[in-house]
Amino acid sequence: MTIPKISESLYGEQDNIMHFFPPAPTHIDQVSIAAGTNTVYTIPAGAVYVILSAPAIDYYVRVDAAAVVPAAGITDGTGSLANPSQFNVRGVTSLGFISASEMYVTIAVYA
Repeated sequence: MTIPKISESLYGEQDNIMHFFPPAPTHIDQVSIAAGTNTVYTIPAGAVYVILSAPAIDYYVRVDAAAVVPAAGITDGTGSLANPSQFNVRGVTSLGFISASEMYVTIAVYA
């Protein structure tokens, strides 16, 4: 299966606002996350963007490193991003996922 190119996306205009509609994904992965355990997702070769979706449970992501559920303030740049919806993954090799609860994240991958 090939990864769709994000450049093949459709643009639509409504009420003078430009809306972005990615093509239907053909490469979709699901990452299962055990409660409190970092799970590493390896970015597929050729991927440029990922769109993430998950149930209404907080999860955290860190690029090319282990994610952590914050228990206190982190001010040295090593924190994890809460509930992101998309990433440009050029030059990224992996995403670290973690949640305080057992869950899964769905990842649509685009070239």
